[in-house]
Amino acid sequence: MFMRITLLLLVFLPAVHTFTTMYRPTKFLSPLLRPSRLFSTPRSSSSSRPPPKPGLLQQLPAFQPPNEHLNACQKKIQYMKPDPLIKNAKLRAQKQSSLKLQTLTTLLSKPLNERQKRWHQTFQNLHPFDDVVLRLTISNRVKIDGIELFSTMSKVDDGRKRIVKLGKELSGEVKKCERTKDVNDFTDDAVDQLLKLYKSTISPTLPYLNSYHKLLRTTPLYDFTSPTLLLIGAPNVGKSSLVRKLSSGKPEVNDYSFTTKSVTIGHKWLIKKDEWGGEDRVRCQVMDSPGVLLREGKANDMEELTVKSAELLPTAVMFVWDLSKGNQGTSSFEVQKKARETLREKFPRRPWFDVITKVDVLEEEDQNMVEEVERICGRNGEKLHMVSAITGEGLEEVEVEVEKVLTEVGEVLQVL
Repeated sequence: MFMRITLLLLVFLPAVHTFTTMYRPTKFLSPLLRPSRLFSTPRSSSSSRPPPKPGLLQQLPAFQPPNEHLNACQKKIQYMKPDPLIKNAKLRAQKQSSLKLQTLTTLLSKPLNERQKRWHQTFQNLHPFDDVVLRLTISNRVKIDGIELFSTMSKVDDGRKRIVKLGKELSGEVKKCERTKDVNDFTDDAVDQLLKLYKSTISPTLPYLNSYHKLLRTTPLYDFTSPTLLLIGAPNVGKSSLVRKLSSGKPEVNDYSFTTKSVTIGHKWLIKKDEWGGEDRVRCQVMDSPGVLLREGKANDMEELTVKSAELLPTAVMFVWDLSKGNQGTSSFEVQKKARETLREKFPRRPWFDVITKVDVLEEEDQNMVEEVERICGRNGEKLHMVSAITGEGLEEVEVEVEKVLTEVGEVLQVL
């Protein structure tokens, strides 16, 4: 057991290192252009921070819609009253005008600045896996409509700076007005200038940030500290059905913001007796992943996410095969075999077992493929189970195997 835990430590240490170490980000630089944080130089211990928390992308604050923002600003300055202690009418009007313009400038610019800072701070403190999700989300959005997140944020920030600059200039120029009527006319014109500048620079761009906000808030929420069973396999092999069968409660089904696919996350409790006769309960995750084909030169965003899930999360792997005739198109036996060999070569010491699904529809002529899978698993002593999510055949044996590999991952996490 000691030797096994030692080997598992060697497997998980790189992922845990990225989890527990923060990296120096490059501010305002798109993840599409900057080097991956995974390979950056760790900060010194004097500037170390706590490990990143899960769910940071889901906590991003939204920007107020432009029309609502403008209406709220106009209402607030509309009821500003002059200072009755100033007896001179022109001076009183000048002070009121200057204060109104300063207030409007602040109301227009400050919420934008605060939210942008929150977004940048969030992006700088992401778990490496969430960093991958963010990068893939941006990459896919650029492919669809050319809207890149960080350049869009820069446009909004440039517009904000122009508003601040204009507001300062206008609030200073009010002193040049010689009559009270001139002050009032100047104020109305200055307010119009600020509102028009907002409409021309912020209003066209802000909806794109809110659309990104909607995408990022709906990304799946993972617990990066829980032992996790990751189901990997080709598309449509029955991974989601197995998650529902193997996890307790009702699994969550979330959409990846950069795909048309969904991910199913279930939870499972491991219960074991402690030395005093009590029970220790460990909450684990059981999750599927986007289908992988791993054809040479044709990797896509979904496949990258699957590989990164195994690389960056504390996971054991269940590789799911479908040998039925209904899945022998794009996910032929040879394609599944190649994907399995590629992934196992990449993660040779990861806790791993294989499952052949839909055995209730397998035919006698499929036995050759079953025997080939048995030979593949037998090379390194990996377990192979035959199951049917519909009839329940083989599920009890798989549940025992799931608890075994999750326990191994949990033991490693406790040591770390």
